[in-house]
Amino acid sequence: MNNKAAITRTELEQRERKYGNSLVVSGIAVIFFGFWSVLKIIEEIAIGKVDFFEMLDLADEEDMGIRVFMTVFFVLLTLAVIFLHYRVGRAAILVGRGKKKKFFYLLFAISFLLLTVVSFPTYINPEVVDQDDVTIAAFFVDVAYCLALLDMVVSSFLISRARKQLREG
Repeated sequence: MNNKAAITRTELEQRERKYGNSLVVSGIAVIFFGFWSVLKIIEEIAIGKVDFFEMLDLADEEDMGIRVFMTVFFVLLTLAVIFLHYRVGRAAILVGRGKKKKFFYLLFAISFLLLTVVSFPTYINPEVVDQDDVTIAAFFVDVAYCLALLDMVVSSFLISRARKQLREG
C-alpha cells in the first residue's frame, strides 16, 4: 500500500496544524532570543567583563569623533540584530498561520543556527570566557536557541510538504 494513500486528508490537516503551531512557537522564540543576544552583549559591557572601547581597540583613542561613531555603529548593529530576528520570527509565524507562502526567512534562520553552533567552542575556552554560572546559563540558552531554529527549519519543510499534499489530494 502506498504511503500517500494511507494518509487521510484529516491526518494531513492535523499535521499541517501541528507544523503551523510549531512554526508560530519557534518564530516567537527567535524574536525573544534576538533580544536575548543583545541583552547578553549589553550585560557583559555593563558589568564590566568587556570594555567596549578596549574591545574596539579604542581605549587610548583621544578623538571623540571615532568613539562616538563606533558607539552609534554599535547601537545600529544592535538594532539590526533585533530587526533581523524579528523579521525571521514574524515570517515563521505568518507561514505557520498560512498567511505567507515564501520561505526566504529560512536562509537567515540557517545562518543564525550555523553562527550559533560555530560560537559554542568559546564557551569551553577558559582564555576567552570565565567559567561561571552566567556562562553556563548562556550556553544552555544558546542551545535552546539552536533547537528553536532547528525546529523552525524542519517545521517549514514539513508544513510545505503537508500543504502540497493537501493541494494534490
